[in-house]
Amino acid sequence: MLLFATIAIVYDLTRWQIGLPGPPLTSFARHWSDFAPATLELSRKFVSAKTHPLVWDAIAVILRTPAAISLTLLGLLLGWYGRERRRVNVFAN
Repeated sequence: MLLFATIAIVYDLTRWQIGLPGPPLTSFARHWSDFAPATLELSRKFVSAKTHPLVWDAIAVILRTPAAISLTLLGLLLGWYGRERRRVNVFAN
């Protein structure tokens, strides 16, 4: 996830450096729709059909955040969750 966040920020900085119009940080939904538009629509339909429609609205809020930020937070969260736990020795007499 952190690698994808790095790729997203380099993409955004490159667009900004050469002066292309658009937002300075590209949303996750925009990246997804640029690379695989059919899967974005398919995901929306699937989530809306299998769950309450408000679930997709909550997911859409996350998808509207800049990709670099959301992927960085997700990568840090997964890294923290997957860290090696401290071993606790329990001695019973």
